[in-house]
Amino acid sequence: MRKRRVVEGTADFYAQARASEAIRRSDVVLLLIDAARKFSQIDKGIASEVARSSKPVVLSVTKWDLARAAGKTPEDYRSYLAQQLPMLDFAPVVFLSALEGFNIDAALEAAAAVYAQAGYRAPTGPLNRIIEDAETRRFPRVKRSRVPKILYVTQTGVRPPTIVVFVNDRKLFGDEYARYLANRLREQLPFNEVPLRIHFRDRRRPEA
Repeated sequence: MRKRRVVEGTADFYAQARASEAIRRSDVVLLLIDAARKFSQIDKGIASEVARSSKPVVLSVTKWDLARAAGKTPEDYRSYLAQQLPMLDFAPVVFLSALEGFNIDAALEAAAAVYAQAGYRAPTGPLNRIIEDAETRRFPRVKRSRVPKILYVTQTGVRPPTIVVFVNDRKLFGDEYARYLANRLREQLPFNEVPLRIHFRDRRRPEA
């Protein structure tokens, strides 16, 4: 996605508007990536918008027949994707060739799998045990001489899975620690290939 003032009133502007609307309405995004050329800023912009939307996404690398002929391997290209799209490092990658009919069904199967993962609801007990273990392994930074404390955790929504972490002071917890907790949850629960939303919330004091 390019800056609005650059594309407004052009064909690119309407194409970007359609892409944004398609992302908003989707249950799963199949992000098509042309293996025969390098990433452009528009490619990265679309990927960033997908990440902001918290939609399940399958990275669908097209024209893999050309990339394979040029000597590229899936392992090399996965490393390239990790460098170019770090915001989607959790997403499954499928290599496709429309010319050969290669892996077309696999892309649809991957889409169905991430849709199911995004609808998973974790039991509260295991969820809290995972977060307690994560806190033990890596404690949040102490800020302003206040010690951050995680009190309890619950899942409040699906598609995307939304986790609320009740704490003593949410100002003591930042985005970096939220990413850390999300990665620990992905490792141990069956939504390892979908985006997670982590919200820190102050514990409410009971009314007198």
